[in-house]
Amino acid sequence: MKHTISLMVTLFIAFPLLSGCKGTPGPKSAFEVWLKAIEKCDSAQIKAGLTTESVDAINKMTKQLKAF
Repeated sequence: MKHTISLMVTLFIAFPLLSGCKGTPGPKSAFEVWLKAIEKCDSAQIKAGLTTESVDAINKMTKQLKAF
């Protein structure tokens, strides 16, 4: 009886946690979206997939290239 109650409580807690993960895209799908943005030359979407530091570095390089 104790085992059954423990199992039910565990499932009651674990089920919402595990089922909630299905709707969230994982790193693989995020990377695929980012690659498609590169193929389309969609700079806004490309930058959205990068860190703030990377976007800052790209913007800095772009300004330097325009000045050149």
